Amino acid sequence: MSWSEYLLLGRLIFFLLLLTLFVLWTNKVRGAMHLPGYCALLASLLMLVIAQSLHMYARHDPSSYYQTMPLGLFTLAVLLLLLSFMDLIWLSHKRARQKLGADSQREWLRDVYEKIPAAVFVEKQGRVEYGNSAFVSLQARFERQNPFEDCVQAQQEIWLSTEKGERFAYWVAQFPMLGQEGCAYIISDITAIKLQRDFIAKVSSDLYHHGEKTLKDILNSIHELLPTSLIYVARKEADEKKYVYLHHMGGKTDVNVFDDLYLNHSLSDKKNHWHWLTTKALGEFSQDSFIAQYSPQQIGAISLCDEVGGELGIILVLQPQSQKVNQLLKSFLSIFSLHVRFEFEHFQSKKRLQKSHDRYRSFVARSNEAIMDIDILPGINMEHSFEHQWQHLLNKANISEYNPAFSHIFNLHGGLEMKELLAIKSIKHVMKYILQSGYGSEAIEVAHEDNEAQLRWINCSVMADTQDGKVLSLRLIIRDITHSKMHIQNLEYQNSHDLLTSLPNRLALRDTVDEKIEQALQFGFKMALLLIDLDRFKEVNDTLGHHYGDVLLKKIAPRITPLLTPYRAFFARLGGDEFAVVMPSFQSDIETHALAKNILKKLREPFDLGQLTVEIGASVGISQYPKDGQDTSALLRCADVAMYRAKKHSNSILDYSQEMDENSPRRLALMAAMGRGITERQFFLHYQPKLTLSDNAIRGAEALIRWQHPDMGLVNPAEFIPMAELSDVIIPMTQWVIEEALLQVKEWLKKQQYVKVSVNVSTRNLLDENLWSFIAEKLQQYEVPAYLFELEITESALMSDPERALDTLNKISDLGVSISVDDFGTGFSSLVYLRQLPIDALKIDIMFVRNMCANEQDEMIVKSIINMAKNLSLTVVAEGAEDAQTLEKLKDMDCDQVQGFYISKPVAADDFFDFCESWQQE
Repeated sequence: MSWSEYLLLGRLIFFLLLLTLFVLWTNKVRGAMHLPGYCALLASLLMLVIAQSLHMYARHDPSSYYQTMPLGLFTLAVLLLLLSFMDLIWLSHKRARQKLGADSQREWLRDVYEKIPAAVFVEKQGRVEYGNSAFVSLQARFERQNPFEDCVQAQQEIWLSTEKGERFAYWVAQFPMLGQEGCAYIISDITAIKLQRDFIAKVSSDLYHHGEKTLKDILNSIHELLPTSLIYVARKEADEKKYVYLHHMGGKTDVNVFDDLYLNHSLSDKKNHWHWLTTKALGEFSQDSFIAQYSPQQIGAISLCDEVGGELGIILVLQPQSQKVNQLLKSFLSIFSLHVRFEFEHFQSKKRLQKSHDRYRSFVARSNEAIMDIDILPGINMEHSFEHQWQHLLNKANISEYNPAFSHIFNLHGGLEMKELLAIKSIKHVMKYILQSGYGSEAIEVAHEDNEAQLRWINCSVMADTQDGKVLSLRLIIRDITHSKMHIQNLEYQNSHDLLTSLPNRLALRDTVDEKIEQALQFGFKMALLLIDLDRFKEVNDTLGHHYGDVLLKKIAPRITPLLTPYRAFFARLGGDEFAVVMPSFQSDIETHALAKNILKKLREPFDLGQLTVEIGASVGISQYPKDGQDTSALLRCADVAMYRAKKHSNSILDYSQEMDENSPRRLALMAAMGRGITERQFFLHYQPKLTLSDNAIRGAEALIRWQHPDMGLVNPAEFIPMAELSDVIIPMTQWVIEEALLQVKEWLKKQQYVKVSVNVSTRNLLDENLWSFIAEKLQQYEVPAYLFELEITESALMSDPERALDTLNKISDLGVSISVDDFGTGFSSLVYLRQLPIDALKIDIMFVRNMCANEQDEMIVKSIINMAKNLSLTVVAEGAEDAQTLEKLKDMDCDQVQGFYISKPVAADDFFDFCESWQQE
């Protein structure tokens, strides 16, 4: 191979190496060129490599087609290379100009950062990259590269201390740099502001503690800055234009500023802000005031207002010559006005407090409650023992004040020492209770004996003012509750005692038996209950009248009570002619029988009733705890069973035994089954017709409940109704009867049969507040006219709670429902309640009607009842008409309606309709 060939091969290798270097260096070249220049450079290098290769090939084969191509490729490659170099030169020139502009902008920003009145620096990765001269000064002051490296919030206040102990406050604002790591910080020095705030707080504190002296000092300081000005302070009065002079400083000596000032201004448009008024604005002030006399050329004024906008007062700075107010003076005036505002608010607070205090003192002086304030200095340590606290109270407590009501209750006059107060037994008891209970605020009731030895009841509450575990004062509030206490005791007595005999009643008996059972269980005693029923008492009542019956009942207690003392026995009247004796303990049946015999002996002695002397007897049933029962109800039931058996016994005294209580399982079963019987529809109604005598037509019926028990068969109403009346089942049972009866009336109305149906209600029903609302609801539900429905009540049902029963009946009567009194003539206070009840009819008891034809006295009773009812415009219904003679006699007596077996026995609803049709045909 020749040297020329070696030279060509070297050139080829050189171009290949150049191409390789280009590829390796492509990132830098690419970053310094545009895309066209970059492509031209790459193409020129490739063409040089191709041209050199073709040239080497043409040397070996001169006749080759490629002999002339290398020269053209070389030429094109040189042109492209020139183009790429031109692009590179142009781009480099452009970037140099951009860099020069950026450097110019950076220098401008640096100049701005240097001139702003704050420290600015940039931090990246924990290092300060840039800081203006203000920041450099802070670095030198605190001898740290970054004094604010502990600031983590976007904006915050920070106090820094120098090595010499100087403290500075700064406001630090942190801003993240967009697109770069790091943060920029702007630091503002707020030391002066913080110190000014502290200064204001200090002056406020001085003003609060030193009052007017501090205000004068501030006025003196302001006057030193404005020696020719008149500084005037006035407080706003209730009148919207009136200001009361408070203080002034400086000004002409011949100007009187002490008078009240009347201003008509609009300074409160900007509350708590200073206004600088020119002579043009002087018209806002009245011309006859000292302001016009002073003739100021410029006025500084501020309207001081509270937080809700109410004006407190005004400050005026009257300047004889207009002058520019510098910033320092404005700052002092702002501080001054702030403290004057505090003074005004303090004055208002004291005024309100004094007014409240005066109002409270007036209230205390006029109060019906006895009020006393006791100061204790030094205070009582609440952790000390009761004895130590009591001695402290005696020695260190002082009575500061008490009102006239306190003097009246405890008969106090003039000064009073603590020992004298605690000499009053009731107060001493209250104070000891308060100390022992840890100064609780609950009220206590104590008895107090006044100077006339009269027992009174007082309600006492004590309020303790405590601080740091010490009692500094006590306030006693005492009310005389004697009247209310006596009223409550009287109500409790009436609730637990029989009004006629003053003996404990059935309720008190139950409470006593419960108590004695508990004691007997605790100590292992046996307890006895004696139930006493008077014999022949009904004859005395019926023969001589209720007055003599009442006299006889009153004489029972004086005879029996002395017999009970040796046994510590309890005596009560259960009602009517029934009494009970409770023996709290006994050893054997001999004791119970001995007491029962002595009672019977005393009761069989003649009773002098005034003009008459009568003799009666009694029967005694005895039950024992725990043998016969474990609770009061069981003992009463067993004693009742024994008493009724004793009436048929020759001895008239019987102890309870299970053999004599044959019906108890059946009664228990019936009691348990009644509620279920209502839900399972075991009950049904029969209707007994009522004949109207004037036209011989059936216009009414009495609904009577019947019970078909699935196991016991047809249960007699006389057996299950009294049991229902003793339990709560009577309520749903009566509601069922009312609803069934109204439903039947609705069915009869569909058949054009207008029959008024009456339903009996018991004592429990009359005390049920929901009875009238239930009737109103069902009348509306079944669309039954109220005049076709009637309630029958007995006089005895009213005696339990006459007022509640009367209220219920009035509400029912207002619905249009008729009220009828059943069994009239057998009640205890017929005439008394007859004129009060909203009744429409009287129903004569069957025992008078049944025998009226054979008994002249019964006939007279029936006739009297009919005549009385007619005089009172009441309808009369006679039940018990069982023969034609009785029916004709009732008709002659002008009786309105009759019911009885002679007319018809109670029948089912379908049979009742058939009976009415057949009766009309007859």
